[in-house]
Amino acid sequence: MSSAELDTQAASPFILNQLEIFNWGPFSGRHCAEIDPEGSAIIGSTGSGKTTLVDALMTLVVARPRYNLASTGGHESDRDLVSYIRGVTGAGNNTGDNRHVARQGKTITGLSARFSNGKEIIQIGALL
Repeated sequence: MSSAELDTQAASPFILNQLEIFNWGPFSGRHCAEIDPEGSAIIGSTGSGKTTLVDALMTLVVARPRYNLASTGGHESDRDLVSYIRGVTGAGNNTGDNRHVARQGKTITGLSARFSNGKEIIQIGALL
């Protein structure tokens, strides 16, 4: 088989084209981000949730994600899976009122990512 024939049989890479979140971090309810395969940018002011979206994707594709690294310059952070599910914002206070926790008690979080190689679609998701 020639190298040209091998090249035509090579699998196309799967590229992220959609990220959906439900009750993840400060985002309550369902949110869907369409990702352009030609390139997309996540922009916004400090604290607007850019890293939160990246961490949602990391939760789906990495065995042991290290959260909030984009915001901490690669250093450890106080974010973990439970803080994203609960919607924790800030460190809280000493009054015990828990106003910094958006979802107290029983809750559910959903994450989904769709990838395509132009021929096939793969969707992965998690309910937490």
